[in-house]
Amino acid sequence: MICIFLIKLKISQEDFLTFKKINYFKKIVMIMYIVAYDIADKKRLRLIANICIKYLTRVQKSVFEGDLSESQVSILQKELKKQIDKTTDSILIYFLRRSSIKKRIQLGKQIKDSFLII
Repeated sequence: MICIFLIKLKISQEDFLTFKKINYFKKIVMIMYIVAYDIADKKRLRLIANICIKYLTRVQKSVFEGDLSESQVSILQKELKKQIDKTTDSILIYFLRRSSIKKRIQLGKQIKDSFLII
């Protein structure tokens, strides 16, 4: 099957292995994540916020949202786990498929980088 695939695309086996290494043929599914947190210490609070900013868009002071792949959310979780105090801090991560979101109501100050949901 691989040989037929290579012939149809007219690429060399070496190129195929290179693509395989970087997961070129792996389907990346993006899912919307919402992260909300309650952090007791101000220093850790800034660290957690900075980690979330790398991956997501801030929509409230302690709420972030955005589309992430499985690998990105795994890395995000690992980074967050390293910084929290499990006895006093709390982080919630919700995941949704964009197709399941029908409506979003926002009251008050508008967030300029928030996602448009139709």
